[in-house]
Amino acid sequence: MYDVETFVRGFRNAELNAACIVVMMRDGALERALLDALAVIQENDTEWYDRIKYVVPQGISQYKEEANGWA
Repeated sequence: MYDVETFVRGFRNAELNAACIVVMMRDGALERALLDALAVIQENDTEWYDRIKYVVPQGISQYKEEANGWA
C-alpha cells in the first residue's frame, strides 16, 4: 500500500503523467493520499507543484471514469 511520503518521492519522477496516477490507483492508491502528497509538494516546492498540479487530479479523474466504465 502507498503512503503520502511514497507519493511525494514518486511525484518527483520527471515522467509523472496522468497514466501513472491511474496505475497507482489500480494498485490500491487512495485518492486522499494522492491529494495529500500533492498538498505537501505545494507547501514545500512551488516550482515542482506548478509542473504537476493538474496531472494528479487528471489521473484521478481518468481512473474514476475507467472504474465506472466511461473510458
